[in-house]
Amino acid sequence: MQYFLGIDVGGSKAEVAIFRIDGTLISTGRYDNGLSLADEPRDTPFRVGAGRGIHSIHKALELAFITADFPEDEVVDLTITMHMGSFPIPLLAGINLGAITVKYATEFSPIFELAGVKYAAFSLAGTGASTFCVLPDGRSMSMDGAGPDLGDLGGGCYIGKRALTAVLKSIWHERYDTSLKEAIPKALGFKQLAPKEINHYEELVQYSLRPHDRAYIAGIARIVAEEAAKGDRVATELLIDASDQLSETLSLVVDRLNCTDMELPLITMGSLLAKSDIYWDNFISRVKDFAPNFIPMRTVISPSVGNALSGMRKICPKEYNDFLREKVLENSKDMIFTTEAPIERREAFYERRRHHYYD
Repeated sequence: MQYFLGIDVGGSKAEVAIFRIDGTLISTGRYDNGLSLADEPRDTPFRVGAGRGIHSIHKALELAFITADFPEDEVVDLTITMHMGSFPIPLLAGINLGAITVKYATEFSPIFELAGVKYAAFSLAGTGASTFCVLPDGRSMSMDGAGPDLGDLGGGCYIGKRALTAVLKSIWHERYDTSLKEAIPKALGFKQLAPKEINHYEELVQYSLRPHDRAYIAGIARIVAEEAAKGDRVATELLIDASDQLSETLSLVVDRLNCTDMELPLITMGSLLAKSDIYWDNFISRVKDFAPNFIPMRTVISPSVGNALSGMRKICPKEYNDFLREKVLENSKDMIFTTEAPIERREAFYERRRHHYYD
């Protein structure tokens, strides 16, 4: 039986989805650092995002295989599609494996696959931020994705850095008052929350001076989005500013390609665009100013599903066009990723494969 496995790696997490050739979802796996913002490790942070680390990728795969039920008497042909990283072959021990095919895709291709388009404008706002556009005449351009120090304008790390400054300024004057002054220090595990005296914020200063994995700084953006949804003015302004930055980057790409009047799908990726209505609404409003004919498509399905679809389209194109694509998308609408497996299943998994997988 043919199976398709898609892997998505990002700044903060790795996700895996496995489908059977009839479009049935077999299992999922998701792994991030597993820690709260207050539990951030202090040693040698992984600056490009913990979700891209080999440990995160392998642990997400492990969860998917632990919870997958492959019939013992069935030969498993497995097609794997991913953007980056390596596949841990030992996880396949104990499976009656027939053939294994590994395909590498671009960072953008799973979202294009989910949207069912070949030509589109693309914007990402997750841990980092980037834009991309590919036109029917073959021209294309990407911009940003330059990391938290030089770029990623409008991404979660961008918001997190500015939110820390907002916490500091909330002490300076009542015009900067914000609920973030309590919400963020609490999330970071500070001992003292929202001090009243100017320049008496030693914990915040010391936190800012330590090196951090950008995924943890980006995690602060979730708190900003929550406080903005409650009506906090400063948090709302931070989200608006970030979405302005992303739309400005896209406007530069559109201007360079001279496609401002083109009718083109605008597909998006990342938790900020998928989950924050404030961010999304402002972003789309700004885009309409410079590309009024773009057609917004808000992606809420994991790119891991898009990568699995990519494998299906290449391996069995007829089935893909006839029914697979629609069935997979239908089965993925309310998909909840597995983040932990019962100890009984873990023990059975290790026993069948007779190998050790690191914690």
